[in-house]
Amino acid sequence: MKQQHLEDFSQQTFQTELVEWFHSQKRDLPWRQTNDPYKIWVSEIMLQQTRVETVIPYYLAFIRQFPTLIDLANAQEDEILKAWEGLGTILVFVICSKQPNKSSSNLTGLCLIRKRRYQA
Repeated sequence: MKQQHLEDFSQQTFQTELVEWFHSQKRDLPWRQTNDPYKIWVSEIMLQQTRVETVIPYYLAFIRQFPTLIDLANAQEDEILKAWEGLGTILVFVICSKQPNKSSSNLTGLCLIRKRRYQA
């Protein structure tokens, strides 16, 4: 087997081939159909320790129930925990304080300070 040296490595070729491979192999996933950072963020958290096939129905249900970050911030903790239950990932959503003014510029009620583990 011939040993390839780092000098022979073409970063540009690698990048081009990787992008081409991705475009030919990519799956149609719900979080790829949006540019909404909140929805992408939710998917990233769900995907940290769970398989894509498992996440899809949880993601769709969660986004239906909490379509925006404001909806999530306004939700009761038990509602969030129930929606997340069975996913099997570490839950990082916790409502830690409720503010009287719930506007898009005031989301201090949503914190990422506590982790809980839920088993499917």
